[in-house]
Amino acid sequence: MLLKALLACGARHLFHVDASYGEEKAAELHNVASQYLLRSLQDPDRDSALCATTAILLNIYELMSGRPIQGMSHIAGARALIKECHWNAKTPGLGGACFWLNVSMELLSCLHFNWTLSWDPDTWGVELDLNHAQPSVAGNEEAWTHQMVFICAKIANFRSLSQPPALEVASDMRISQRYQEWCTYNEWCDQWARAVPRSMMPLGYIHSWQ
Repeated sequence: MLLKALLACGARHLFHVDASYGEEKAAELHNVASQYLLRSLQDPDRDSALCATTAILLNIYELMSGRPIQGMSHIAGARALIKECHWNAKTPGLGGACFWLNVSMELLSCLHFNWTLSWDPDTWGVELDLNHAQPSVAGNEEAWTHQMVFICAKIANFRSLSQPPALEVASDMRISQRYQEWCTYNEWCDQWARAVPRSMMPLGYIHSWQ
């Protein structure tokens, strides 16, 4: 099942590189992997880690295929399987990789469609400690990337609840609370940019005409 999902992504990549390979083999491998996954999910003694990894790979295949993000059929199932495996932001190895891939794909869809994330970022297990971060030239880039994904997720949820009709009837207290929340996220972005390793920042800035 996992092999077929990996091969499907590989075949899809080959098609993108050279259209003469055709899409048929990639689609066939994707369908076979999907059938295997469906059968596995019906087994009460399934290997949840194997199913979760396969579901995420099938999500990636669907993104590579240019499908609209709302048409990705495995993203909710992958989220449920990740929770079943008790994987979160602190999980090392494969579990952590699957967690971050899945929440990042969900974040992209929420930014595109102005939705709220189904998986509340406050339950991810991210420890955001920007006040004590020491600037460095390089190092720990993965953790810094995860922190920014978390901050983006918080902002995506904030934005999805900030439409004008809601604000028109909001109380002064509610508007004040929303403003304080905005200030918090704005400061997080500034703190992140000040303390992030130099290796993650641009070499320099030029005008667009250059």
